[in-house]
Amino acid sequence: MGANGAGKTTALGLMSGLLKCRSGKITVLGNDRKKIKDSELYGAKITMLPQNCESLFACNTIGEDLYKVLSSTNMNRREKTQRIEEAASFFGIEDLLGRHPYDVSAGEMQRAALAMVMLRRPAILLLDEPTKGMDNLFKKSFGKKIRELCDSGVTVIMVSHDAEFCAEYCTECALIFDGICALKTDVRDFFSRNYFYTTVANKMARDYFPKAVTEEEVIRLCQRNIRD
Repeated sequence: MGANGAGKTTALGLMSGLLKCRSGKITVLGNDRKKIKDSELYGAKITMLPQNCESLFACNTIGEDLYKVLSSTNMNRREKTQRIEEAASFFGIEDLLGRHPYDVSAGEMQRAALAMVMLRRPAILLLDEPTKGMDNLFKKSFGKKIRELCDSGVTVIMVSHDAEFCAEYCTECALIFDGICALKTDVRDFFSRNYFYTTVANKMARDYFPKAVTEEEVIRLCQRNIRD
């Protein structure tokens, strides 16, 4: 997290290899990034959802773009179709597969882009503002999916201004300020110590429940207090 221009997207670009380091060293899964070929890195090891997801689409239909993502794999046509159908069902874009990417809404394009980057099931998933354009109902499903990926061994690194989503589904948060990581700690400590980069729930209830950072926690503590 951090202000606009602090360096969050730049950090993701460096991690992904889209931007080159002027100094320092980046390792990916324990290996020096400079020694990994791009063909070995992208897809199976690391994928990235850019902030402007329009750049991911190059075909006439969303379905064609999804198939293109899997074109370099050893999967047969049936396996590709099955994986695409599963992703389309989860992200609710089944009816969009035959449509041109630029003929759908911004929220629908965001879902299609998320489906694309998650198709290859990478070891490291980089997401730049993934909840942009999402309604609250789908955010919950998406958050659960992120947790499932993490539980299966996938590393998910996300840039976001969505404090509520981060408080609910992330394990650690870092504050980027002027290109420097000023703070990195667990979610509860991060939001309870911040006065600006924190959740609405924490701002409202911190005088009574300083460690509560989500709506559910505040409600639960209020109910407990009433019963006590």
